[in-house]
Amino acid sequence: MAHTKSCEPGKAKGATSCRRVANVLRGPCALIECGVDYFTTTATSEKSAKLLAVQADGIGLAEELAGNFKRPWSMKRYQGWQCGQVEFGVREDSVITRLSGSLATERWFDLFQTTGRCSRIDLQATYRLEWSAPKEITKMRRLMQRFWTNRKDGPEIRWWNGNDGGATLYVGSRQSALYFRAYHKGPQSKLDHYENCLRLELEIKGEFALQAISHLCSARSPRDAILSRLHAYCAQQGVYLEIAGTVPCRFEHPKRTTDADRSLTWLTQAVRPTVQRLIDSGRSRDVFNALGLQQRSNGGPGKR
Repeated sequence: MAHTKSCEPGKAKGATSCRRVANVLRGPCALIECGVDYFTTTATSEKSAKLLAVQADGIGLAEELAGNFKRPWSMKRYQGWQCGQVEFGVREDSVITRLSGSLATERWFDLFQTTGRCSRIDLQATYRLEWSAPKEITKMRRLMQRFWTNRKDGPEIRWWNGNDGGATLYVGSRQSALYFRAYHKGPQSKLDHYENCLRLELEIKGEFALQAISHLCSARSPRDAILSRLHAYCAQQGVYLEIAGTVPCRFEHPKRTTDADRSLTWLTQAVRPTVQRLIDSGRSRDVFNALGLQQRSNGGPGKR
C-alpha cells in the first residue's frame, strides 16, 4: 500500500507531528454523482425575505406538481411547510429555506444569490466500485483510527453496519462545523441504481459553509471544488482518495421517488392483499363502500 505524509496546518513538512496517509479507491471506479446534497439559507431583511419566500413557493409548487404532498413543518420557532425536497418557514426575525438531494444541487445557487447567507451546505460524491463498497468503508475506518492513534485531539470516529449490507462511517459530530459520512448507498437508498456505490458526504456549517461556497464559485467547476474539498478532508484524517483510479462517466440520476409513488407502493404492498381477499370472498361491494369508491362494472365507472 502506498503512503504519503500529512502535516498539521502550520507545521513544517519535516516536523515530527507528520503522520502517514494511506490510499483508498485505488482500483477502477466510476464517479456517477457529485454535487451539493443539502443547503440551508435564511433571509433577515424585508426585501430578501420576500424574494426568498417567492422562490420557495415556486419550488414548492413544482414539487407538488411532481407528486409530492405539502405538509406543515416547524423548527426552532420557524413555522411553515415541507414538500418533497424543500422546507420553508417564517419567524419574527427571518425566513428559512432548506433544500436536499437533487433539488439542492439544482437550486442552491439561486437561493444563495438572493440571501448571500448559508448556515449549512453538504457536499457529496458517489462512486460505483468494481469491488466491495462495505470493505472499502471498513478500510477507511481502520486507516483513520490508525492515523489518530495516541492522539487526543482527533475527531470522534464511529461505525455502523447492517444485515442488509449497509455500512456507514461517521467522523466528527453533528454539532461540529465539519461532519463526514462514508456509506454504502445501495442499501441506504434501496435502489438498484446505487448497488455497490460508495457515497462520501461532508456536512459543513457556520463560517466554513461560506468558505466552501466561495471555493465553489471561484473554482474551474463546482465538481472540481467539491472533489477537492472531500479529498482534502479525507487526507486530514489519514486517507488519500486516488483520483487517478476514477474513470470518466456520464453522471446518472435515478428517477426521484415522490410522495405519490410511496403512497402507491404502500397501497400495493399493505392494502392490495387484504382488498383482494375480500373481493375473492364475494365482498367487493363492501370493499368499494368501505373505500368510498364507485363500484366499477364491466371495466367502466359505476353509477351512484
